[in-house]
Amino acid sequence: FIPELKRINTAVLAIRKSTPVTTGSWQKPADLFVKEEVLHGKKVNAINITLTPTGCEWAKNGGCTMCGEWSGSTLGKKIDAKFHIAQFANAVIDAVPKYRSPWVRIYQEGSYINSNEVGPSAQKIILSLASQIKGIKKITIEGMAKFVTPEGVKLIKDAVKDNVELEMGIGFEAQDDVIRMVCVNKGELIPQFQRALKILKENGLKSLAYVLLKPAFLTEREAIEEAVKTIHKAFELGFDVVSLEPLSIHEWSLIEALYINKLYQPPWLWSVVEVAKRCKGVPNLRIGGVEYYPRPNIIANNKHADGDGCNGRVWKSIRDFNSSQDLNVFNNVECECKTRWEEEIKRNDIDLKQRINEYLDQVSIEDFLRYKKTHRDKFY
Repeated sequence: FIPELKRINTAVLAIRKSTPVTTGSWQKPADLFVKEEVLHGKKVNAINITLTPTGCEWAKNGGCTMCGEWSGSTLGKKIDAKFHIAQFANAVIDAVPKYRSPWVRIYQEGSYINSNEVGPSAQKIILSLASQIKGIKKITIEGMAKFVTPEGVKLIKDAVKDNVELEMGIGFEAQDDVIRMVCVNKGELIPQFQRALKILKENGLKSLAYVLLKPAFLTEREAIEEAVKTIHKAFELGFDVVSLEPLSIHEWSLIEALYINKLYQPPWLWSVVEVAKRCKGVPNLRIGGVEYYPRPNIIANNKHADGDGCNGRVWKSIRDFNSSQDLNVFNNVECECKTRWEEEIKRNDIDLKQRINEYLDQVSIEDFLRYKKTHRDKFY
């Protein structure tokens, strides 16, 4: 798959080079929202704060096929530590008194402990401030496995008070090397995740694996099977929690280019439910898929031509599952569209290698970039 990987990375890199820059303001974070979650068996408000991203270093060199988060960044231009600290402080001033949350998630759409993305002083001061918030019990950050080092983990661990749990989210994406390395263009192999997990555990940090549902070039059936295998593999490797992430359509991504050319559709919500059911009994499974900056244009959905159909009801059942871990919440969610989903997952398709090449043959990145320049304020 080396030729296919080269084609994919060339396409993604061309998109990155044309992506518009985002700067943001030190007076407020790039994004802030509150989501109901379960922490230690209790429903709580989790505050999600996104700092203006410098931009994922991996995306700068091409990066993942589904990711549009580079478009919310300064495109690799280093952000001053004081800027990030001010953004976080202003977010806390607004959100903490209002929501009294015991859980804060700090995102910057890349790797928090990569000093090229977030300066070491900002890493340290922001986590120190977060851990001193009255009532705070848990802090979540994110990073790629390749940037998890003993020195970097020690720096952030020492910044957090002993009674506050520190969790790091890592994009594991897929257990199959071809799917992770080629279809996702992740650039990380299993041994790198094993090494990162070892470092995190040695330092007392919790680990969260992000698992994709329906990477580029996969059929619906393949996507379901791979997600189920990946969830089990993540726990086998030693991740503490897994978040299933149904893919969305993000601007300035290869997935968007495939979608515009009718070569990709987001996963059905029935596929999300199916994966959850097939993973019955696994501990600590969450379902995400909407918590991104910038926001995706289209998220996982059941394919109703007119109106919302059953989507609202199924998404509510997913939220109920996250709150309860009870699969019974899916029992009474039915719709006529499920028959079409069942037909789709029976469908066979051509060999993956052939499929990748045929799809890429049909996508002109030059045409896609011209389309983006002339449709910047339009939906599809």
